[in-house]
Amino acid sequence: MDTSFNITELYFVVYHSLIWKCGEMSDDETPVCNASESILYSWAMGAPSFEMPDDVSFKVGYETPYKYFVLQVHYKDAMNLDEKDTSGLELTTQSTPYVILPVFFLMNNFRTGKLAGIYILVSGEDIGPSQIARLDVACSYTGNATLHPFAFRVHTHSHGVLSKGYVVDGNESYLIGSKSPQEHQAARCIMQNNESRIIRIGNTRNDEMCNFYIMYWVTNDNEQQLYDTNNQVCYVGDGSDIYENFQELYKKLLDNSFFPDFEFMNPDINDFFDNFENPYLNQQIEP
Repeated sequence: MDTSFNITELYFVVYHSLIWKCGEMSDDETPVCNASESILYSWAMGAPSFEMPDDVSFKVGYETPYKYFVLQVHYKDAMNLDEKDTSGLELTTQSTPYVILPVFFLMNNFRTGKLAGIYILVSGEDIGPSQIARLDVACSYTGNATLHPFAFRVHTHSHGVLSKGYVVDGNESYLIGSKSPQEHQAARCIMQNNESRIIRIGNTRNDEMCNFYIMYWVTNDNEQQLYDTNNQVCYVGDGSDIYENFQELYKKLLDNSFFPDFEFMNPDINDFFDNFENPYLNQQIEP
């Protein structure tokens, strides 16, 4: 079970990287896995190392669909063959003094009390030339487990200005970590495109990304939530996907009533980040 992630990458060489859990390895660049793929951890742009809360870990290997780790590194530029690159990521695993175990694998009877998972909201919407765009993502959680969010991470490329995630409850919205997962999960990325071309969503630095990662824990008796393929990723191609499934939510997203603090036109945007606090982080989401 993994309990912390220590970055050894060179932030001036690497743009971002991902640790994937795989059921079967892939011999090609895409897909990352041939079976049972899931993101374990995401890092970008000089972010610090991360340590899990006490008694929380990611379960891998024995009695799980995930038997392999894959490190996927996205570089800023093509590297000269003479350059040395030691970029990587160190995983800290839980162990006991009286059992000798291979790295990354633990006996089933030795585990933390809480198991971690990641729920990802992703937009696939294009950004038009010379415009400020709002990329919205929304889904309903349909599982039965109680989720306890304890961390989140956002990821965009150079056009991203601001990203936030909410739980939408009727006519109100709450920062992630405050309300029922049976209601809608919503995220928004603000993008500023000063170029004359359309910016597509993609993996290269010439593309964009709008990803909102929610790291949560569940109790051991809710472990099946971690393998529920219907409740791992929320992908929205464009606003029509939201309209088709959540017409009332779509109307509120259009008039900005769910995101009153998105002052993305404020030129003093750094003050917004400096003064922003999340009072709901570490509160549980009740089923």
